Amino acid sequence: MPVTQARTRKQVRQSIGLALGGFDLSDGAIEHTADDTGSLVTIHDSSLLFGSNNEHRGKWIVSTVVATDSNAGLIRRVWESSPDARELRLATPLLKETDSSFTYELWRADMPPQMVNEMMNRYISNITPRVRFRHRTSRFILAATSITSRCHRT
Repeated sequence: MPVTQARTRKQVRQSIGLALGGFDLSDGAIEHTADDTGSLVTIHDSSLLFGSNNEHRGKWIVSTVVATDSNAGLIRRVWESSPDARELRLATPLLKETDSSFTYELWRADMPPQMVNEMMNRYISNITPRVRFRHRTSRFILAATSITSRCHRT
């Protein structure tokens, strides 16, 4: 069996997003960084320099900050955007105010990142062996059954 390179969920999600054209790449970057302190519903980012008012309305952000941050992994919808103020306003508040360490991905409106996460979860579930325990004579015997053999029985 060939050895596959280990990749994080973030790397896999970004690869899928790139392949499907799910990112807003107007400034050539997948991941954006806030420039300044915002609020629970505002992200300030100088890369949002171009476009018209509300050009990003309906798009999605995925917070990619470090795992110890309370905003890590949150997905929020953009309510409005302003290139003059270089900011995004979110429809649902984050858990913590944004600052210059806040990083995020900006996804197209028709490509919800939840859908990509669900596709990843299904794929992982399909290739991961299933483990079940059977009780036999006061001992537990581990019986691993792969998803493919389980599918053939149904």
